[in-house]
Amino acid sequence: MAQSVDEQLLVIAFNDKPVKNLKGLVTMVENCDDEFLKFDLEYQQDVTATKRNEFEDYFLKRELLMGIYEKGFERPSPIQEESIPIALTGSDILARAKNGTGKTAAFYIPALEKIDQKQSILA
Repeated sequence: MAQSVDEQLLVIAFNDKPVKNLKGLVTMVENCDDEFLKFDLEYQQDVTATKRNEFEDYFLKRELLMGIYEKGFERPSPIQEESIPIALTGSDILARAKNGTGKTAAFYIPALEKIDQKQSILA
């Protein structure tokens, strides 16, 4: 639930036009003539079937794999199978999936994999 008025409204615009939903964004991008705003979109229908991948298939750090299994994950969910390999390449992803399908882990697993533990951080 929103805590303030600021959290209740989010307006996304593309080329100064409000975006109502993802389908509208896709249409706007596909019809855009401005070369600086145009970008390639790859999209698929909802993914429900699993490819039967394992987390080991992504060649993640040993410590990260151990943490994944300690948290009870056994296999990647369909949203994780589709997004983790892409995110590990450094590409941007816009994905949707129902609640409880593993979207948060699909975001955090590649982010944690990219952390260099040997590099010191200045705060």
